[in-house]
Amino acid sequence: MLFQTEEFPVGRPAVDRVIAQLAQSYSEVVRSTDVELLHQVRRTHAMPLGDREQTEAFGRLLDRWLVLAYRDDRRWYDVHPLVASEMLGLGVAPGQ
Repeated sequence: MLFQTEEFPVGRPAVDRVIAQLAQSYSEVVRSTDVELLHQVRRTHAMPLGDREQTEAFGRLLDRWLVLAYRDDRRWYDVHPLVASEMLGLGVAPGQ
């Protein structure tokens, strides 16, 4: 993506293009059945404590980097910003 450019430093239009391409590729791997779980993670920042199916779905989202794990004084989770922008309509703009 960015490595395909021949011009350095990379300009803002090239960066925005790559962000848009990544957001599109993320939107292609999100299952419609995962949207509610993504909303829950975005709202609670916690691993869901539901049934086995929900736990497996959460693991799949982590494996695909659709949900990111963070650790400071505790472990918490959030939806990848590009997923939040594209799939959840949370208005996260590139560069924010």
